[in-house]
Amino acid sequence: MMEEDSTILKQPVTPEYVLAVFNEWNRQDYEANYLREPPELLTLATTIEDWFFDDDFLTWSSVAHRMNNIWGLSIPRKEWKAVLSPVGKKTLAGVCQLIARHARAPVIRERSFFGKPCRPASVFLTIRAMLQEAGVDVSEIRPSTSLEEYARQHWELFWGDFTMLAPGALPPCRFVRTPGQTLETACITIGAGMFVLGLVLGMIDPLILFFPLILCLLLLVRIFCFPALGPTYVYFGDLKTFRDLSETIAVHEAARIC
Repeated sequence: MMEEDSTILKQPVTPEYVLAVFNEWNRQDYEANYLREPPELLTLATTIEDWFFDDDFLTWSSVAHRMNNIWGLSIPRKEWKAVLSPVGKKTLAGVCQLIARHARAPVIRERSFFGKPCRPASVFLTIRAMLQEAGVDVSEIRPSTSLEEYARQHWELFWGDFTMLAPGALPPCRFVRTPGQTLETACITIGAGMFVLGLVLGMIDPLILFFPLILCLLLLVRIFCFPALGPTYVYFGDLKTFRDLSETIAVHEAARIC
């Protein structure tokens, strides 16, 4: 039978591995939000500014905070500033090297099934151990268990941590909007229209300015009633079960090693 062990094996990483993870996150982000692949791959020569080209309000300090959280690090701000600022001149080479000096990433521990090594089974047990470490109840998870509910509730793990096992293995991710997200969009659209209308008609009757306040009420409903629904469903191509996920990662790993 399969050897059970919830201990997650981790090992030091290389700058090349860190860059591969960044490219995978970038690919998943493009596929999920723009339904296409990134226009170009990130390289060690990519500037910090180009790395986060779509976020004009991101600062080197917020990037440092995000990287510490994602990789589980506690690198001081001074060290981050040395590789992140100025954002128009610093490149990913420094970032990848800094992370590689401190980070450890999960790897697939070789397990046995009926006394023989089985890579998909090894991947499955590693994935289950990672879920358990994140506080997920894994008692009901089997290879045949559907990914649907777990991917919906813990999509950050699928998109982030599982990517670290084998960058490039997972198919493009698709998100379905939640009722909360749909309500939020409607609130903003309707509220903005009311605000403009209120400004115009307010010159006739100031009481009409009351209507923009509806925006605040609708947004409060969104905040308190739909705080953390997550996507209604998360699609990862044709992957339906944990067996599909495990076999996909196992095949990708085998091809990479060969």
